[in-house]
Amino acid sequence: MQQREALILGALLHDIGKFWQRTDSRKKVPAHPKWGLKFLDEYLWKREPTFVDQNQREEINDIVGSHHDQRGWRLTQIASIADRFSAGEREPLPGEEEGNPKADPLISIFSTIGMPKHTRYYPAVRLALEDGCRRIFPKDREQIQMNYLKLWKDFVKEFADLPIANCDVFLISLVYLLQKYTWCVPSATYKAIPDISLFDHLKTTVAISLCLLDLPEGDIKLFGQGLGLDRPVALLVGGDLSGIQRFIYTISSAGVAKGLRGRSAYLQLLSDAVCKFVMRRLDKLPITNLLYNSGGHFYILAPLTSADKVEDIQRQISEIMLRYHHGDMGLVLEHIELTARDFQIVKKTLPMKWAELARKLGEKKRRKFAEISKECYKEVFGPFGVGGPTEGEGKRVVCNVCKEEKEEIEKVKRIIRVDDGKCSLCKSFEDLGDSIGRADYLIEKEEISEQPPRGELTWETILKEFGISYKFVPKEELASKVPSLVKQVVYRLNDTNFLEPVEATIKQDVTSARGFRFIGKVTPWESKEVIADFSKLSDASEGVSRWGIVQMDIDNLGLLFKEGFGDKPSISRISNLSLMLSTFFEGYINQICKKYNEFQEGEKDHLYIIYSGGDDLFIVGSWIRSLTPLIISGKSSEGM
Repeated sequence: MQQREALILGALLHDIGKFWQRTDSRKKVPAHPKWGLKFLDEYLWKREPTFVDQNQREEINDIVGSHHDQRGWRLTQIASIADRFSAGEREPLPGEEEGNPKADPLISIFSTIGMPKHTRYYPAVRLALEDGCRRIFPKDREQIQMNYLKLWKDFVKEFADLPIANCDVFLISLVYLLQKYTWCVPSATYKAIPDISLFDHLKTTVAISLCLLDLPEGDIKLFGQGLGLDRPVALLVGGDLSGIQRFIYTISSAGVAKGLRGRSAYLQLLSDAVCKFVMRRLDKLPITNLLYNSGGHFYILAPLTSADKVEDIQRQISEIMLRYHHGDMGLVLEHIELTARDFQIVKKTLPMKWAELARKLGEKKRRKFAEISKECYKEVFGPFGVGGPTEGEGKRVVCNVCKEEKEEIEKVKRIIRVDDGKCSLCKSFEDLGDSIGRADYLIEKEEISEQPPRGELTWETILKEFGISYKFVPKEELASKVPSLVKQVVYRLNDTNFLEPVEATIKQDVTSARGFRFIGKVTPWESKEVIADFSKLSDASEGVSRWGIVQMDIDNLGLLFKEGFGDKPSISRISNLSLMLSTFFEGYINQICKKYNEFQEGEKDHLYIIYSGGDDLFIVGSWIRSLTPLIISGKSSEGM
């Protein structure tokens, strides 16, 4: 374990004492750093993690116990400054008012955007989709009961089950456990308005710490003295995936149900894979440095030393995208510098930086692929295909779904299947849509290779070019799909009990990091093995055979991130908004649709989530008019 990992772990747990401190019923209790040291002694060091030697243990102890004292060791100074920069987003309580850390709940992020009519709060409960998400929805203050003792006991019980095979496995799993239990815990209440979660504060403190680690000692000293606010601290790296709508919807009706879902899921997996590709090349950044990733957009906090790597990473991404998507889709990367001043909400400079990054991304989208090498010239400007009729004598051979010509398809090792006339890539999207409906877990595995992937082209082939693979797995197949001694993450889908073993062999597997993900996966089944297609949905309608289609999206989400927080924009608030939007679109919507299908009293399922994530959704179902008033009134979802 190097100093870098010690800094990550120390910064991630630097305020864990606040969580434990709030379970004490006494009026006066020890300061939270002492509770943090007690936590390390009783819950971490007793597990004797082999990746931590004595020196790193002392470094971590010093960060947790002395992060309010900038006279400590270098890593403690860095964590202390990062803590202060992160805390610079807090808004002080008016006048001499004081909060109550044990009783004051977390203010919903949606109560801080625009001009809300009234403030709502989150209860102190673990993050979960149970009970139709009712338990995690914001409520009025008088409806909130804070039970930190139960929350803490559940947390430390699961902490004891975290895998500790190595530092990476432990840190990734710990981040998801902290998200599950501290998403609802205010990071500060005594002198600050409690609208920032402890999870987001811990996460951003780690991200800023890693950026400070690469700075000169002179800058660290200035920041420690409260000076040098105009000096650069970090890079805000933005990514924007374009061509999404055309990719999803420009297909024929052949296999459209599973094809649409598969294409939508592929785009999210593609965005995830590119994010991890970028972060690996930006000094192997951990997941704490990913601030937002949804809807084809992502934002990463990176060290200043990474600036000269961005253009080369852009070129590599563009060449891969061009090779497989022929310019129909592209991804642009840009970055701006953030100064120490930008982390202080009183300075109100972050919105301007956010707008500047959006402008740079917009300009780069207008000149996509400008950075590629001359060898890729024909891939951009063609010519493409041979043209001509698709029927009759001498016809062109095209894929029945994407309509791409056989000659272009064969350039990237795709084949057109004789049985259904679909190319291997389009068929793989259908298989992906099928596997999501059956899956309980998602396995993410690093697949870094100097050689291009072999075999026919599928969605998995493309993602392996970015050094990663994904596999959706039912629980009964999990044991056979999780080999030991492989760098991977096993995500439980739509269930935050991600440390619960489903097989004895999995319980013994301590080499895989564990986590959870929400995903819209409600699927109509014609039988136990066959997913109903759109024709079956229309046949199951009431009266006339029709589909019901729901499409929703949030207007001007980019403007919301730039201006929606008014006088208090911050990195943590952006991170928290991302988390709560994902919980709604990827978790809550799935629960609504699941509950709706269950309401059919033993009839066939009627809803199919094609896509739900980021800031929009697309759902298809049977047209059952008599149930519409029940859905609108919420009676079918029992108060959701």
